[in-house]
Amino acid sequence: MICIGGDGTINVLVTALLRGKVKVPIGIIPTGTVNNFAHKWKISNNVDEAVKTILRGRLQPVDIGECNGQAIISSLVFGSLADISNEVRQTEKQKYGFAAYGYNAIKQIGKNRSHQTLLFNKTFSMSAKVWVCLMTTSNYVGGKKYLGKTEDGLYLTMLNDMKINKLLNLGYFALTGNLRKSTTLTTFDIKEIVVRNIEGEMLETRIDGDKGPKLPVKIKWLPKRVQLYVD
Repeated sequence: MICIGGDGTINVLVTALLRGKVKVPIGIIPTGTVNNFAHKWKISNNVDEAVKTILRGRLQPVDIGECNGQAIISSLVFGSLADISNEVRQTEKQKYGFAAYGYNAIKQIGKNRSHQTLLFNKTFSMSAKVWVCLMTTSNYVGGKKYLGKTEDGLYLTMLNDMKINKLLNLGYFALTGNLRKSTTLTTFDIKEIVVRNIEGEMLETRIDGDKGPKLPVKIKWLPKRVQLYVD
């Protein structure tokens, strides 16, 4: 299968393969706004170079995540950043690129707040007031490297239990995708987790740049699930 598009388009393809319980080699020709997945696997944004990568025929098993039956090829986020991102129109992304998210973040920082959330699996349970929770399949987000290394599992990073004077951390993340320099972090690796909103409102996720399912969600790690053509 050859996929021409960005992370959202690749997600649609991989989700279809997951739900159909089908495994076929995938080639990527990146044409999206951020192309996070392509950056991770060093697939060129140049169409001719991307085609050459596919024709060389070198396959790499790739780890992904799954959320309520939907693939996570790069990232899942919920909380204030997801609220901000869900307000960005496709036309804004096409016209302004990644800057569209930063602009909306600046407009919305004062309006957003934390969400009382329960995270649990078979071995632990945690309740937290979450401003932003980010889960990634690699050390890239927003097309940029933000972790020193890639762990064996989904890497969870969240801003939680913040005071009003720490709102700049939220703005910094919205503009840069970087949570590592924040002083109000909770971080750990997970293979499987259930996330539930304790409050009454319907809290949305955002997966690979597009709207995802609303909480509650069950998320799990799928090692070596996709066969991808790489250099």
